[in-house]
Amino acid sequence: VTAVVVSLSSPLVMPLLMTVYAQETASADEIIATYQNAKEALQTSVRILPDDAVGAQENLERAANALRTLSNESTSVSLISGLESTFAQARTAFNERSQTNLAVQVYVIEGGFRRLLYEAALLSLANNPSQANTRLVQLAVDLNFAPERQQAINELGDDQTRQRANVELAVLGLIQARLDTARSQATGDTADAYRQFADAHGASVFIQDSPRLPDTNSQFEAGFDALLNQQPGQFNAQLDQLGQIFGQARQDALSVLDAAAPPPAPAAAPGGAVPRQGGAAADR
Repeated sequence: VTAVVVSLSSPLVMPLLMTVYAQETASADEIIATYQNAKEALQTSVRILPDDAVGAQENLERAANALRTLSNESTSVSLISGLESTFAQARTAFNERSQTNLAVQVYVIEGGFRRLLYEAALLSLANNPSQANTRLVQLAVDLNFAPERQQAINELGDDQTRQRANVELAVLGLIQARLDTARSQATGDTADAYRQFADAHGASVFIQDSPRLPDTNSQFEAGFDALLNQQPGQFNAQLDQLGQIFGQARQDALSVLDAAAPPPAPAAAPGGAVPRQGGAAADR
């Protein structure tokens, strides 16, 4: 089993705006439709590989064709290159009829596709904010953001700094959950641990350009190697490092949200009146 660590060539600096404006169905958005079709094709390819090799190959190539469409929305050459390399590994897994290996590559590819949809959303902000927000909400639903993080998307409006911190906080929580699952599985079924670790890496691609995150590629590469070589101690060491990095990033993102949070509204006085600030002095 070989996993390709995908990275971005340069930080994405376009602003993030996630307020939900006029409702627009996902089916009306060609980019979302392409993304959804690719995701379905990838998952189908893994699921049917043991029983239908022809169908698995067809679905894998269907997803590869979607990459060509979505790559037009990306500003990152290395992201596209990394995904193309991962598709090459996925084809190798198919040729070997290895369902586990194919699943590992698919986790990473899915993370890259989410990143492409994210970039497409940001690129459409200037001329179509409704479309941009539909795409961003689609990602929040697909990644199963915690309810409070999904709700915040609708509440934070055009506060770009806090919107971005909110998204990162949601994704960081998902990454840590996958890392924790991988740790618990590493002493038993290494294949399952490898899948969870690959899923964590795929999720990290989504926020890889965050100013709150250092480069984690070396830790992921070392973790993959440790699993392949059945070195649980080395694997746990990489998990510890990643946990510290992602944990600090979560604290930093929380600090951004807390620092910019508006003050609480004054409590209503008996009878429904809202007291003026300053107590008795305010009456003079």
